[in-house]
Amino acid sequence: MTEQKNELYLQNQSLEQNEGKGDDALFVSLLNSMQNVKWWFKNGDCGREYLAVKYFNEEENNYSLFYPEWLIQMKDGRLGIFDVKIDKGDSLASTKQQAKALAKRIEEMNAFAKSNLFFGGFIVKVNEDWYYNDSMDYQPYSDNPEAWKPFASI
Repeated sequence: MTEQKNELYLQNQSLEQNEGKGDDALFVSLLNSMQNVKWWFKNGDCGREYLAVKYFNEEENNYSLFYPEWLIQMKDGRLGIFDVKIDKGDSLASTKQQAKALAKRIEEMNAFAKSNLFFGGFIVKVNEDWYYNDSMDYQPYSDNPEAWKPFASI
């Protein structure tokens, strides 16, 4: 197994299993290079044992579950909940609904904890750089790059 730079490496697959998976492997490399990341976890995409966010899917006119891909524990104690948006076939309407639900859930978790320990949003890779958007009003990077922040600034 490849030596990890972060104190704790949690994942349901080894890093070697992610090799060849393009942007997932690049994102893992980015996380492992960040000095402020304590550990990260690649969330599953179904099942009760993984983190899911409930949202109203307007296209299907019912509630659906969305599984953000990454949980990232920062050394300062904050926990990031992120999803990488790389053409997965999701519609823009669905992505907007998921972004709103995730932002609302993070807001509720912070209110319950009486802190700002939780943060997150959607991530995109533009050329060689990664950006995130934590707004309830999601807009694709191509439509509004000013709404996106450099991921390295987390």
